[in-house]
Amino acid sequence: MPDRDVTVLAASDRLVAAPPADSHTPFTGGLIEVLRSGVADGSETLSLSELYGELRRRLAAEGSPLPTLTTHNDTGQVALTRNRAR
Repeated sequence: MPDRDVTVLAASDRLVAAPPADSHTPFTGGLIEVLRSGVADGSETLSLSELYGELRRRLAAEGSPLPTLTTHNDTGQVALTRNRAR
């Protein structure tokens, strides 16, 4: 049986609802914003680990619950998207 890798980027282990004025939870809204705006000091392409780091930084700055990232066999280093800030 071949090895299977599982990579998970998830919201915190707490139940979080979207604020009344927003259509997304802080995690989902933050992830969308990082994908839209990119990472100013990031590489040309963004890996899951880079997305996670930026999302975690932004959520911490606004006092939102922090996400978790679990990777196996360096799957966090795989490029997922172009960095729109570059």
